[in-house]
Amino acid sequence: MVWAEIPFISRFIGTAKAYDNTIGQMKELIVQNYNHPSICFWGISNEITMARESDELYSNLCDLITLAKKLAPSRLTVMAHISIVKPDSLYTYITDLQGYKYKSNS
Repeated sequence: MVWAEIPFISRFIGTAKAYDNTIGQMKELIVQNYNHPSICFWGISNEITMARESDELYSNLCDLITLAKKLAPSRLTVMAHISIVKPDSLYTYITDLQGYKYKSNS
């Protein structure tokens, strides 16, 4: 089982060019790998809220979900969170599934 993910990680840049880049990357990932039988999950980002959460970021992520569901409706969408994202955050409800990475203090 493969979680295929675009490199939308750690820091959100809220420009039109950056937005277009994420949309283009998601489209390319799905078109190139649509027939790969091991891919079960389309990853829309990885710890993207590390710097901060914002309405623009939320909107960008929702647009990525819409695109993924349009291009490959039978596959689940996923997002990796860092431990600072609260379990009741809107970001935990965007995708079908989510993963948490907890950082240890030791």
